[in-house]
Amino acid sequence: MSEVSDQASSVAGTAKQQVDTLLSRTREELSQQAEARGQQTISMVRTWSDQLQALAEGRPTSSGNMLSFVREAQERVQSYADSLERRGPRAFMDDVSSFARRRPVAFLMAAGFAGFAVGRLVRSEKDSQQSSSGDGNGFSSYQPPMSQSTRAYEAGPTAYGDPVTYGEPVTYSDPVTYGEPMTYGDPTLPERP
Repeated sequence: MSEVSDQASSVAGTAKQQVDTLLSRTREELSQQAEARGQQTISMVRTWSDQLQALAEGRPTSSGNMLSFVREAQERVQSYADSLERRGPRAFMDDVSSFARRRPVAFLMAAGFAGFAVGRLVRSEKDSQQSSSGDGNGFSSYQPPMSQSTRAYEAGPTAYGDPVTYGEPVTYSDPVTYGEPMTYGDPTLPERP
């Protein structure tokens, strides 16, 4: 009886060892394949980058297939623009809402990406304006002057409800006017009788 159990445990140990070896080899092969595909992807992206650079520099002969892709994209955009022209100004919104109904996840991803891209563009424009008008450290050195009433307003009320003021209180001796009276139409034309 013990001989049978010894043989069974020996067979089970051998089977476990073979399964472990098989799993180890499989993991290694998958890792090597993933590495090879990653290198292929990097090489392909590098090629596309070089081809786009050749197009940007005006060397269409060095752009490979990228020129045909760009031409095809241009033709599709032109065709869509013609379609929008024929269908009227509301057509673009109709197309967007139709796409959003058909593929809501793709629409939300595209909207998120577009929002992110617009935000980055606005921020980079704001940063470039600040660095060009600032003191060299990226911050603007200009600060608008504050009137006494602005300071009092920004300070807000105290715990007792009284406004906090700095210096002399602001007084207005002239009545408040809100600009010139409004006129409608062209002032050079004679008035109607």
